[in-house]
Amino acid sequence: MNTKPLALLLSEREIDCKIDRRNIIESGFADEINTFSNCQDAFEFLLSSAVMDTDCPIVIFVDVKKTDENKHACIDDFQQIPLWVRDRISIVLLVDELRVFLDSRFRSCKSVVASFIKPLIRSNLDQLRRLLPDTMPVYSRVSDL
Repeated sequence: MNTKPLALLLSEREIDCKIDRRNIIESGFADEINTFSNCQDAFEFLLSSAVMDTDCPIVIFVDVKKTDENKHACIDDFQQIPLWVRDRISIVLLVDELRVFLDSRFRSCKSVVASFIKPLIRSNLDQLRRLLPDTMPVYSRVSDL
């Protein structure tokens, strides 16, 4: 069954969050985005959410600041959640420059499927649809045709 993914957006910057949230919804990638300011809250939400009882794919967009000393915190927290949850999640890094993605700790996490320069734009989301598992739908809104 093809369904739109559950999208989570992790960002401490309100303006970036608003822009990315709007672009995700307007592109038709997801109908709704849950926003969090830190990874731990997002993972707690997932573990307590009914979505874990469905086959809905999960995409987490993580805003990574290149100057943040704790930029790996989300990946570190992610490694602590149960494997059956990790296997359902695709992580997308939103970065200021692609060099951040070349960091070995990000690349070593098999759930990190893509990295895009901020702000997130429609062509990034179209590319992301092609990278995600077959359970992800390929569709567009009528207004996009």
